[in-house]
Amino acid sequence: MKMKKALFLIVLCMLAFTACDNSNPEINIRMETDYSEIINAIGDANRSLSNKLALIEAAMKNGLAENDALLGLIQEALSSMGGTLDEKLAAVEAVMKTRTTALETKLALVEAAVNKGFADSQTQRELLRQAVVAMGGTLEEKIAALESAVKSQTTTLETKLALVEEAVGLLDNEQQLALIRDAVASLEGTAQEKLDALSVAVASQTIRLETKFALIATAVEQGFADQAGAIDAVKTALETGLTDLDDNLLQTRDAIISQLDTVAACMTPEAFSQALADVVSAINSETQTVAGMLAAIEKYFVASTSFSLTATWPAEASGLKNGWEKGDVIFVFFPNARAPRYLRMDYDGAKWSCVEMEGAKASKGCLNFQDGTSNTMTAIYLPSGADMEVSASGVDYVFSKDTSYWYLTATLPYTVSNRSVSGTLAMHFPADFVQFFVTDATASAAKPVELREPKLQPQGIISVASDGTLRLTDIAHGAPLPGYAATSSQKGYYFGGILNDDARNVDTSFHFTLVEGGWKGDYYYRSVTTSLYRPGNAGRSLDLYPVSTWTRITDYKPIDMGCDWSYSNGEKQRVYWASRNLGATSENPDEEASYGNYYAWGETSPKTDYSLETYSGAEDDAARAALGGIWRMPKGGEWEILTGDQFKWEWKGKGYVVSSNVAGYDASLFIPAAGYYNGNELQTKGSFSRYWSSTQTTTDKARVLASYDSSTPKVAYDMNRYLGFSVRPVTF
Repeated sequence: MKMKKALFLIVLCMLAFTACDNSNPEINIRMETDYSEIINAIGDANRSLSNKLALIEAAMKNGLAENDALLGLIQEALSSMGGTLDEKLAAVEAVMKTRTTALETKLALVEAAVNKGFADSQTQRELLRQAVVAMGGTLEEKIAALESAVKSQTTTLETKLALVEEAVGLLDNEQQLALIRDAVASLEGTAQEKLDALSVAVASQTIRLETKFALIATAVEQGFADQAGAIDAVKTALETGLTDLDDNLLQTRDAIISQLDTVAACMTPEAFSQALADVVSAINSETQTVAGMLAAIEKYFVASTSFSLTATWPAEASGLKNGWEKGDVIFVFFPNARAPRYLRMDYDGAKWSCVEMEGAKASKGCLNFQDGTSNTMTAIYLPSGADMEVSASGVDYVFSKDTSYWYLTATLPYTVSNRSVSGTLAMHFPADFVQFFVTDATASAAKPVELREPKLQPQGIISVASDGTLRLTDIAHGAPLPGYAATSSQKGYYFGGILNDDARNVDTSFHFTLVEGGWKGDYYYRSVTTSLYRPGNAGRSLDLYPVSTWTRITDYKPIDMGCDWSYSNGEKQRVYWASRNLGATSENPDEEASYGNYYAWGETSPKTDYSLETYSGAEDDAARAALGGIWRMPKGGEWEILTGDQFKWEWKGKGYVVSSNVAGYDASLFIPAAGYYNGNELQTKGSFSRYWSSTQTTTDKARVLASYDSSTPKVAYDMNRYLGFSVRPVTF
C-alpha cells in the first residue's frame, strides 16, 4: 500500500501545473492516508479546479476510484468552488482550453456544469467547442480521442452527440456516423433503458436533426429500437429538431408527422431501415436548408407514388360486353407492398383513376415505393369489383365475396422512376374461358340471375399471394354462373365460365338453364348445338337469344342445394334435384298430390300391380323417359350426399323438408313419405318413404332411400326391383 501511495505522489507531481513543492498548497498532498484524503482535497475551496481534476484523473488511473464515479467527483469539485457564477464558469472554460485534461474528463465537467446550473445549453455547446479546439496531436490522434470519449461510460448519450456535432469540422460524414454508432454501442442496461436514453437524446433542443436521424438509424441497426419505436423517435426528432419555422414549413413538418404511422406501416422492416439510411445521407450536410431537409424526409417517408395506369379490353370478348363501362374496377397488387395494401383503378366512362388502398379504405402514401424499385404487378378485373373489398389473410390478399366470378388478369413489369409508375395492362381471360349473353328487356343489377350448363365451370379468384400467384375457386362443373346486368345499349345479362376440355372446338349439345330471382324465382330452359372456343378466338362468345324465346319451366324445377358429385379424378359435378316427385302435380307438404307416381326399378310407366309376375326386368330410366333432356334417376351415392351432414331433414306434413347447410345456399326440397307398392297394395302412405336410385346391386335388387317412421331416411337398403317406389329426378 505504501508503494502505491508513493507512485500516486509521483503522478501528482507530474500532473501539477507548477513544480512539486510542499510550499504550494495546490499540490501539497502527501498520500500518507487512505482515499478519504483525496475527497478532502477535492472539497478544498483553496484548490483550483484544474488541480482537483488532476487529482481525480490520477485517482482514476491508479485504481483509487472507479470510472462511474468520475461525474460524481467532478460535481463535488464544482460544488466546493468559491466565487461568483461567472468566476466558476471562467474556471470551467479554462479547463476546456488546456491540453493536459483528458477529453473524457472535460465532457464530464461540462455535463456537471450544466447539472449544477453553471451553464445553459448554449454555453454547453461553446464549452464543448473549446474542448475540441484545444485538442492536440495529429488528426488521427484527435479522432482517436473522440472515439475514446464517446465510448466512455461517464457521460450521457446527449452530451456525446453534442461533442460529435462540435467536432464535425474534423470529421467526414462516415467518421461522424461511426462516432454516433460508437456512442450508441456504449449504452449499457436493458433494451428499455437504451430506448429511454434514445428518447432523451432525440428530445434535446440542442442536438441537430441530422444527428438525431443518424442516432435513430443506428438504434434500428443495432436492434434495440423496433419500427414502432423508431417512428415515435422520428416524430419527436421532427418536433424538437425543427422549431421556429414559418407557416409553410411548419405545415409541411406537421403533415409529415401526421402521415408517418400510415406510411411506415406500408414498409417492410428492410425498406424502413433503408429509408432511414437514405434520409441520413440526404440531410447530413452543413449546407442543407430546413426546406431541403423536409423535402428529403418527405421523399423517403411520406411522398405518395404517382400511378398512371390504363387497361385494354381483350379482343376475344368483342360482341357482348365489348369494352370498359363506367363503374368497372381493377385491383392491382404489388409484391413490394404488404397485404392488404394495393392499388384500385376505377373507370369513369372515359379514363382510369388510381387510388392507393389499405383494405377497404383509401390510404394515400401506403404504397411508398422508392425510386428504382422493380418488380411485376398483377391486375385483376372482377365483374362485381365495385362492390368488392380486399383484406389480408397472412401475406395473401383475400376478396370479400366468396361467390365464384369470371375474371380478367394481366401482369406488367414496372420500375419506379421519379416516384411514378406508368404503363398499360393488357387484360385477358383464362385460357378456356367462354362467355354468353341473354337479352332481357327487364335486366336489372338488383335481380339475381344465374346460368347453368353441365359442361361449364364457374371460376373465380379466392386470393392473391404476395408474389401475384392466384388461388382459384374449386367449384363443381355445372355449378351456376352468376350473371351481370348490362343496362346500357342492349339490356340483358352476360355470363362467363370455363369450358370443359372435351367440349372445346367440337359441335356439341348444350343444355342451358336460366334462373331469375333466386331459387324460388323463374326457371327457363334452352337447348343449343354449336361449337365453342374455335381457333382464332372466334366462338368464345355466344348470344343465347332473348329470354322471351326460352321455354319456361313450371313443374320440375332443378333446385340447387349445393350438392356435388365427386369423381375419382378429383373433379366435381353439381347435381340439381327436381322440385317434385316424378308424376306429382303439387309440391305442397299437406297434399297427397305431392306423392307422384310409383315405378318398378327399370320400368318407365306406373301400373297397379307391382309383383315379380308383372315385372318386365327392364333397365330403363323412368325420369329420363318422362322428362327427356338430361334428367335421370339419382345414383345411390347422390342420395347418400343428400342425407349427409351438409343437409338437414325435418318431418313436416306428410314427409320431409330437406334444407341445405352448404354455405351460401338457402334452398330446400320437400320429400314426401309416399309409401310404396307391394303387389297391388299401397303400404305406409304418409309415414314411410321408399325412393329408387339408379344403382343396381344384384340381378334382382337395387339401392333404395328408405325410412321407417319419421327418422331421417337411410340409403343402406337393397330391395326387390319389382316393388313400386317413388322417383325423384336429378340432373347435372
